Amino acid sequence: MWKKDNKVWLQWEDNILATDVFEGVFLAAFLQHVKQQRLYTFQLEIIDLQRYKILTKPKIVYQAIRERAKEPFVFIFGKN
Repeated sequence: MWKKDNKVWLQWEDNILATDVFEGVFLAAFLQHVKQQRLYTFQLEIIDLQRYKILTKPKIVYQAIRERAKEPFVFIFGKN
């Protein structure tokens, strides 16, 4: 994998570690795109034990993350 080359890890913004500039720029741009488009909400669900509900729709998940994430017994889970 390394082909006996000494690789130097570079640290980018948002705790991105990459071995070359192209990978670091690509990962930073990709993560920015995911944040702007809210693509991460498709992979998350909210389990709200106060209301006895499981929220799976991306629009409602995003709203619950913004409004209810800090309340007790509201949990954010990844769909695996």
